[in-house]
Amino acid sequence: MVFKRLVKKVFGMSSLGNVKITGLKKIDLDPKESTNMRRILDDHAGKLRKLIKNDFVLNVNLRQHSKSGNRQKWSVKMKINYPGKMISSEEHAWTLEEALHKSFKNLEGRAKNYFRGNVRGQNLRRQPKPRKKV
Repeated sequence: MVFKRLVKKVFGMSSLGNVKITGLKKIDLDPKESTNMRRILDDHAGKLRKLIKNDFVLNVNLRQHSKSGNRQKWSVKMKINYPGKMISSEEHAWTLEEALHKSFKNLEGRAKNYFRGNVRGQNLRRQPKPRKKV
């Protein structure tokens, strides 16, 4: 994992090429939160790239609620566009990192269901075995 990050930094390779982040101007991020957000987006975008195996665009919309209080609630909306399909998810949590992880986990699950052939919650793998004729 550390070697991968080092290679990406040295050679300039990053899986953030097709990630569009909106809502950054309206929120104030600490440098720590900003680097954590980039790291999470980079790691999970690589996982999605392996899962989808096609060119895609990931749109991330960040929103910060109740900015005046002690704790801020974050909502993250994500949408993946790739040829022939669009998958979206929306999650919210008290920390930005947790909201990002939840949203990516939701997206990965939906993408796995789509590529597995799972339609409307029906598991196609569990089909009855054919009976032998006597």
